[in-house]
Amino acid sequence: MSDSEDDYMSDAFLSKLEDTRPGLIQGKKAEKLMKEEKIKQKDREHREMQKNKFARKKIAELMVDIREEALSTSMIVNEPENKGLAMMQKMGFKIGTGLGKDGEGRRNPVQIGEVKEDKKGIGIATARQQKIINEERINQINLKRKMAEEQTTKSFKNTTRQKNIENTLVKFIRKAQKSCYDLDSQESRSRKSDFFWPPGVVRSLTAKKARLIDQTDQSFHDDREEDGLDEFDSEKLIVEITEYLREKYFFCVYCAVKFTDSDDLVQNCPGNCHTLHDED
Repeated sequence: MSDSEDDYMSDAFLSKLEDTRPGLIQGKKAEKLMKEEKIKQKDREHREMQKNKFARKKIAELMVDIREEALSTSMIVNEPENKGLAMMQKMGFKIGTGLGKDGEGRRNPVQIGEVKEDKKGIGIATARQQKIINEERINQINLKRKMAEEQTTKSFKNTTRQKNIENTLVKFIRKAQKSCYDLDSQESRSRKSDFFWPPGVVRSLTAKKARLIDQTDQSFHDDREEDGLDEFDSEKLIVEITEYLREKYFFCVYCAVKFTDSDDLVQNCPGNCHTLHDED
């Protein structure tokens, strides 16, 4: 046989032949069946895994029940034929008495506390408890800090709001003092109070009056630097000046209008408050 001819008995020759045996599934249908078989195999493996897991769980529960039952009953009652008990009786131990030569020792076994059932390290429960305590302490600190910040923000807002109100009142007081000075001057009236006229005007008049006084009079006290014109109760002073202007001159500081009479003032002025005028 030449080298160019294939050996019909070799694997190379047989691999080239197509499998035409009857009953065999070929092509895409075969691939589909193989995929379905793999899915079924995985499903069987999953069921087996769940079954083993359930069996392990049942065994763990059974172990817990056996242990609790054993701990709740005395070995003397539960296992009277125990070899260890028999050895102790040979050495003089009597059931119902305590340990020791004279029976003065412990009568009952040492009680077992919490039984460790997992594989985690000893003391992890204490560590977790300490972690929870630390987290609660941190939360309390953060809560107090947040409350302090909110209180500071609230206090700052209240202070700012109060300052704005005070500045607004001072602005209207200065306007009312100027109006009062102008109207009193037109009517040739003396000031009702030093606070009813602008501080600059009052200080100027006081200084002029002081110059007219004999400087040799030792009883005279120059209190121009201690006049206290810049120290007043804003809310009280603005009411006093505006009421004076309304009664004497029918003048409203907020309207900046001098009305003809009291009826005209009542009918056309919203009221003696700047917030009433702001709303309009």
